[in-house]
Amino acid sequence: MSQATSNRNDEPIRVLVVAFRRPSEESLPPDMRKQMSMRLIARTEDVEHAVDDFQPHVALIDTTFPDGEGYTTIERLLVHAPQVPVLALTPSPAPHDQVLLAIRAGAVGYVETNAEPDGVLAAVRAVLAGDTWFRQDDMRRILTAAADELDTSPAERRSRLTGVI
Repeated sequence: MSQATSNRNDEPIRVLVVAFRRPSEESLPPDMRKQMSMRLIARTEDVEHAVDDFQPHVALIDTTFPDGEGYTTIERLLVHAPQVPVLALTPSPAPHDQVLLAIRAGAVGYVETNAEPDGVLAAVRAVLAGDTWFRQDDMRRILTAAADELDTSPAERRSRLTGVI
C-alpha cells in the first residue's frame, strides 16, 4: 500500500497534533500532507472539542507544554476517547523522563520533533495497527538514564522532574 490510510474505506489517516509551538500546516512536508489529514492545535484545553469535531485516528501530543500539561492532556484525551492511540511528541534526543512520563500517562509510543516524515508515518501506522512505537536504540539510552536515577533519593528525582526543591 503506497499511501497511508486508516483502513477504513481507504480514507487518509486523521492525526490530531497538540503542539506547544504550533507548526503551520505549510511547514509539514508535502508527502505528509498528502498521506495524512492533520489538525493542529496549540491549546491543550481544546483537545476534547478537537477530538469530537475531527474524529482523529491517532493523536500526537507535545511533552514540552509547561507544568506537565502535555501529560495531563494525554490522560484527558484517553478518558474522553480511549480508542484514539496517543504518540508523545518529544524533543530530540527524547529526554528519558519525558518518554517515561508520557508512557505513564497512556502514550503508546513517541516521535521526536525532528523525525523524518517516513518515521512519523511509520509510527502512526504502527499505533493505528495496535502496536507500540519505541525505537530500540533509543530505549536502551532511556532505560539506562532512568536506572541511573534509582541511585538518587525520591526528593531529588522529584526535584529534577518538577524543578521544585
